[in-house]
Parts: sequence; C-alpha cells; structure tokens
Amino acid sequence: MRHFNIPIFIPQLACLFQCVFCNQKNISGQLKVPSTNDIIEKIESYLSTINPENSHIEVAFFGGSFTGLPINEQEDFLKIAQPYIESGIIKGIRISTRPDYINEKILRLLKKYNVKTIELGAQSMDDEVLGLSGRGHKAEDVSIAIKDTSLEKLYYENKYTPLLLDEAVEWTKEVYKIFEQGKVKVLRMGLHPSEGLITGDSLIAGPFHVSFGELVMTAIWKEILNTISKKEDSENIVISVPSNQLNNAIGYNASNKKMLLQHFKNVKFIADISLNERDYNTNILDKTLTLRKSSK
Repeated sequence: MRHFNIPIFIPQLACLFQCVFCNQKNISGQLKVPSTNDIIEKIESYLSTINPENSHIEVAFFGGSFTGLPINEQEDFLKIAQPYIESGIIKGIRISTRPDYINEKILRLLKKYNVKTIELGAQSMDDEVLGLSGRGHKAEDVSIAIKDTSLEKLYYENKYTPLLLDEAVEWTKEVYKIFEQGKVKVLRMGLHPSEGLITGDSLIAGPFHVSFGELVMTAIWKEILNTISKKEDSENIVISVPSNQLNNAIGYNASNKKMLLQHFKNVKFIADISLNERDYNTNILDKTLTLRKSSK
C-alpha cells in the first residue's frame, strides 16, 4: 500500500506568530489562499496521475495553523474533500497546526470531517529555543534557515551558526533511532526540495540536501556495517539485507560499499526477503564462515 498526499497550501492562515526560520512563500511557492475551485482542480489533477489500486490517498492542508482558523472556515475547507472520501477514492484528510491550537472541541470537529492525521508543529521542547524562534508557545503546550527571515539576519550578524551537513545528519540519525525505539513513524527527514531551495535562490546557509533522509539512513547503516570492517579481514564478502533496506545499506552514492572496499577486495549486497528491519547476514566467501548479525 503506497501513501499519497494531495498537498493544499493555505500559507500563513491563522499564524499569529512569525517564526524566525519561516518564509511561507519560499516553502510553499505561493502566498495566495486557494479558492474552492483551485482545491478541486488540484485534487482532480493529482488523482489523474495516481493509480487507485493499493494506494492510500489523503488530502493534506499544509502551510498554516489550520485549527486556528474560524470554525466556519475550517468546515468550508474540509467539506470540499468529503465527496471524494464518501466515494472511497480518498481515504481521509491530513492537516498541520500548532500544539496550542488543539482541544477536545476541535478534535470532535476534525473527526466529523474524516481528518485522520494531525501534524503538530513541535519544533523544539526547549522553552528557550521556542522563545528565540518566535514560535509563540512553550514546551508545555506540546505534552533550516531560508531567505528573508529573521534567522537570516542573525546569521549575517554572526549570532546564529547553522549546522554543517555532516553534523545535521549525525544529530538526526541519533534522534531517528530514539523515535524508532519508541515506535514513532518518521515520514520525512529534511526540507521539501522546493525549486527555490534546489536552485539556491532562497537558501542562504544550512544543511539542506535533496536526499537528506537517504543520508541519515546511510549513516545508520554505516554505523552497523563499520563493525564488519573492523572485525573481518578477507578477500570477498556478500552481505544480505532486508529487501527494503538494500539501497540504504549500500549507501548514498554507494558510500557504505566504498567504505567496505577499503577492507575487502570484492563487496556485494543482496536482498533477502527473510530478513527484517536492519538484520543482516555476512558470507565470507574465502572462508567457510557465515555470521548472523543484528542492528539491535
């Protein structure tokens, strides 16, 4: 089952605060609030390109604090998607909002209109960080820099130093493992690669990479596979990994394979449907030895 979001951007709606790292025009590529016809056209356009078989499709309202809108405006947006949900083509609605804009009354409304996923913008759990970010709420409410933001000014005044890409990957790798242990599903790592970020028109500094999530997963596998290069010394090695982890194990630009090639003459990765998560097998071809390893 593949998941698809049909993104509807409602930039800056109900956002009473201007976060220092936020510029909605560059993030979403638009500032205009979409009309009913705009939204219907966007939905129809996306549906024409998605095979409904084995697909879980949601309409996603991004770009503003959705539940901060007046109730009647929330309902107007939510009602647009209902015919598609009733027909079964679309499975539900996804919204983004702030931790302090959620309460029991709001949750009842969202449930009524088939909202299945709520993305809470919890950028930090540190009150000092939230305050400096201009976020407008504290950690208790919860229970990367782009152009034309306050953060850009701080950067040029040498009051803010962004992480290097390698640092950001390392930090994210450690946080990802914590989420994984807590059974928290991570849908995306890094910024959505909008045209402004890719061309460099909007990016001033910071650890942006179009394949940031792949870099993080590569780093996780590098940590695992590094134990092989330290323990084994042989000519040829075959590493069996779960099918859905094959690319991550090989690494971005084959970086993990290149690391192992410093210790082995030949390195081959193969997919094994019997393996799960990040379990793996190593087969040292010039020795009668097979090792069973696990990342746990």
